[in-house]
Amino acid sequence: MKEDLEFEGQWFLPNNPEHRLQGVLKVDKDEGIVLKLYGNFDNNSPIPNLNHEEALILGVTGKLAKITLKRCLLIKSEGARVNKNGESSVGNSYYSILYILENFHFSKVEDITFKNISAQIMYLDEWVGISGFIRQSPIDMIESEKNKKKTFSINYELPDNIIFPINENVTGSFNFNVTIPGTKIFDKKLELSQNVEIRFDSKKELLIEECIKLIVTFQNFLILALYKKTAPLKVKLLTEDSERKKIVITLYFNISYTYNEEDGISFRDMIFDYRSIKDEFPKLIQDWYLKYDQLEPSFNLIFHHFYNDESLNQNTFLNFAQAAETFHWMTMNHPNMDEKEYDLMKKNLLSLQLPEKYQTWLKGVFSFGNHLTLHQRLEELLDKINLKILDEFLGDKEELIKDIKYSRNYYTHYNPILKKKAKTGIELFYLSEKLKILLVCAFLIEIGLDNEYLNKSISHLKHRMFPHLINR
Repeated sequence: MKEDLEFEGQWFLPNNPEHRLQGVLKVDKDEGIVLKLYGNFDNNSPIPNLNHEEALILGVTGKLAKITLKRCLLIKSEGARVNKNGESSVGNSYYSILYILENFHFSKVEDITFKNISAQIMYLDEWVGISGFIRQSPIDMIESEKNKKKTFSINYELPDNIIFPINENVTGSFNFNVTIPGTKIFDKKLELSQNVEIRFDSKKELLIEECIKLIVTFQNFLILALYKKTAPLKVKLLTEDSERKKIVITLYFNISYTYNEEDGISFRDMIFDYRSIKDEFPKLIQDWYLKYDQLEPSFNLIFHHFYNDESLNQNTFLNFAQAAETFHWMTMNHPNMDEKEYDLMKKNLLSLQLPEKYQTWLKGVFSFGNHLTLHQRLEELLDKINLKILDEFLGDKEELIKDIKYSRNYYTHYNPILKKKAKTGIELFYLSEKLKILLVCAFLIEIGLDNEYLNKSISHLKHRMFPHLINR
């Protein structure tokens, strides 16, 4: 969704198509999706209950486009107007909408399933980095020696789609599309534009939430490559009507971002692009989808920061520290000491003739006593993510671990004893930035990106993207 949208039309419930209300559906990048109805669907109640949810609301716009709204929550209802003459009118009602499906009416929620979904994603074109314009001579200028006239030609060949597996049920592909100029009596300008979309084809029907999950999971992979946020620009779903005619549906859902088509990004400003990893990409992307559900709690703590453009603060730092601890727990966790030895120690200590309150305290300690500390987890994580460039960014590892540990403990519990040891202000910013790049590298190494390649790539970027971390 690149711009705000507005749909005016008639709106009704699937089980009561005769009762239609005029209204306006607004899609706002910042405010979300809201349907304003002039009236309400419950004729017997002039003031409907707030927080009531309609599974589906259908609409027909002024241009006769069919729209299905899914997950519609009543958030506001204006009171009815009544006067002494017995005249009354029903107030407006407002729904917060989760999904808009344009170009089709679904009468039942269970029918909203798809096998094909495609999306244009911000910076995907630049990341794939494959153009159909012939690079040897994108614009050939031939000058005639006789009449000195100049002829320009643009050479373009549509690239082949790139197909790759996601899992046993879903196949992904990068599809190339080109928009060619129309025909006019007189042309002052001709434009030929290419875009790349990612498409998913499933062997089985997928719920709309599963379709979106496929897109978001790839977006987050792209974030690791770009080290900046991205977002869907256009999402399309493919279905069939009762006559098995294929219908293309445009999907809108709540997401906030700004995008300027003039903005771009060079492959030189990416940690990696498609062309540099194309041989390894099928395996990398399969591993990414395979491990995503398992590691999502740790991933989300990092991606939340990218998506929301947050200034780094105490909460951001705590999220990064938690992400590091969670990532270690999910990929490298092990008991602090041998389980049998621990159980024997526990049995011996609990057998001592101690007052009941001490016995209770000991049992509580033993419930978590064999878990690794944050200090130990950070040590093991740093040993695993052994990149020379990170040594330059992170500095003395033991000092780094202490800074993270003391700061995490202080901002979690606000123990005054730790206040002097906790980082604040600009030093907390640098500490957070160190955790951020450490975790991005950890995620990439976990799915199999080559250590040597990653080290070389980030080294080339250090002055453009990470100057604030050099010699900190």
